[in-house]
Amino acid sequence: MARKQKQQGVLLGDGYGWTTRNPMMLTRRLQVAAKKLEIIKTDTGFDSIAVAGSSGAVPGAILAIALQVPLIFVRKRDDNGHGATVECMGRHYAKKYIILDDFICSGGTVRRIYTQIQKEAARQNCIQPECVGVYLYDQTDKLHTVGLTERVTVPVWEL
Repeated sequence: MARKQKQQGVLLGDGYGWTTRNPMMLTRRLQVAAKKLEIIKTDTGFDSIAVAGSSGAVPGAILAIALQVPLIFVRKRDDNGHGATVECMGRHYAKKYIILDDFICSGGTVRRIYTQIQKEAARQNCIQPECVGVYLYDQTDKLHTVGLTERVTVPVWEL
């Protein structure tokens, strides 16, 4: 019986679909997102983009650079990496930010991003920055708003 030849390298994937399987689709989606976010930026005045985890890091960094705004990175709960729970590219006092995520299922990720940024502002004894909304780069479910707390609801824009 012939032995099966081993593959060169190891097959890795992100489990989310388009972000690594199709670089051309990623490019097109982020170009569309950059155009839409530029309009939202003009309308809302956001000065930074907030993301969570590795799934948000790639599109978040690309879009932050395209829009020339800092990226706020909120680590996921189980992230044992070095660094703070809330970090930013460069030194920046965020006043208004938009949350960037792939999709909303339960809303837990966007609420966690909001909560961690608010906690960091309180820890620094700063004025709480305003979350102007959420932009979803991989969902078109026509959500109109999402509740971040019992009293805070923000608009949702999608691809």
